[in-house]
Amino acid sequence: MPNLSSFRYFFNSYFQMEENNFEFKKVEKINLDSYEIPKYFEEILSEFIAKLLQSHPDNVYKFAFNYFEEKSKTP
Repeated sequence: MPNLSSFRYFFNSYFQMEENNFEFKKVEKINLDSYEIPKYFEEILSEFIAKLLQSHPDNVYKFAFNYFEEKSKTP
């Protein structure tokens, strides 16, 4: 399994989480040219989307935060 720390950083940089309410606000005018796309990006994103579609969570942003938090802790 690829290391997800760089993907998580990329994800968290693109969305800013509001404290204590698990909602994300899109950062306007982000320059994606300044980011290096993580290795295995497509695989990680595909797995995430599959889990998201299976789960049908009420709060997609909270689901995403928890998903990547859990994934970053697995070896």
